[in-house]
Amino acid sequence: MATKALRRPARRPHEIHKPNGSVHPRVQKVGPDHFGIIAVDCAKARSKWMFADFYGNVIIGSTELDHTKPALKAASEPGRLRDNG
Repeated sequence: MATKALRRPARRPHEIHKPNGSVHPRVQKVGPDHFGIIAVDCAKARSKWMFADFYGNVIIGSTELDHTKPALKAASEPGRLRDNG
């Protein structure tokens, strides 16, 4: 007898999941307002990344970064980040 594959609902592209588990004691000591989360989706020619605060609020939306020397240098300079999403 053949079985049917279960369909899962499509994920939203900018969905931040809630954490499972415990918060490290160093985070508890200084407070979560001093921490952020950077998510990176790597590829060969360019990567997509986004930045969120500890609470899951997106600060910089999905942004593409080319893997070239000028693009990486510009991205590493303070104040040069931009939001494409």
